[in-house]
Amino acid sequence: MTGRWIKKITPRPAPRDPLQDAQWIVQLAEPYLRGYAPRVAGDPGLAGCWFDAVPMTGEKRGDEGKGGDQSAGSRPDQEGGECGFFAGFLKDQQRYPYLQAQAPACLVFVWFRQPGGGLHKRLVTAHGSLLRKTHEYIGWLTHRPPRFALFENEFVTMVRQQPLRDWPPDKYAQYARNFFIETLAWLVRSGIVKKLFDGGQ
Repeated sequence: MTGRWIKKITPRPAPRDPLQDAQWIVQLAEPYLRGYAPRVAGDPGLAGCWFDAVPMTGEKRGDEGKGGDQSAGSRPDQEGGECGFFAGFLKDQQRYPYLQAQAPACLVFVWFRQPGGGLHKRLVTAHGSLLRKTHEYIGWLTHRPPRFALFENEFVTMVRQQPLRDWPPDKYAQYARNFFIETLAWLVRSGIVKKLFDGGQ
């Protein structure tokens, strides 16, 4: 399974100031999130890229998209999908206060546009759901901190985060790149990248 989802390429090096240019994250994440639609984040509290899994069209939008928090603050933008991944940086810790993050911080997380909606209930809050099983399994894979955290009732559903202040400033770009590669590789190995792309099947 892993071989299908990872194609080895030489990623674009991180810029000296990794928070100012998100394009390198798209190229770095592409071998791990193959098939997902990347969108550079336009939110002033974030720097990075959204990767859409389930399109917000047709049956998904009319059925599983119903319910939940549909406020603008709960979704990446008006054009995105129903769920997916984000890889990048949190610049404003008040953007998602429930994370109790120390901004600026590296973030990789699974998101669901409408917490409480049909898709979210099936893949997150239901007994034995994909996200619950994945969080338990990936806890065994993650052999060093920071660990993945699960927020079952929030837009940011499963996240791994690392404050930049724990790193030397001249190493931000190098360490951030390593963090993203390591975290995305664990997500692929856990199986959630393929299963979320397939609608949780």
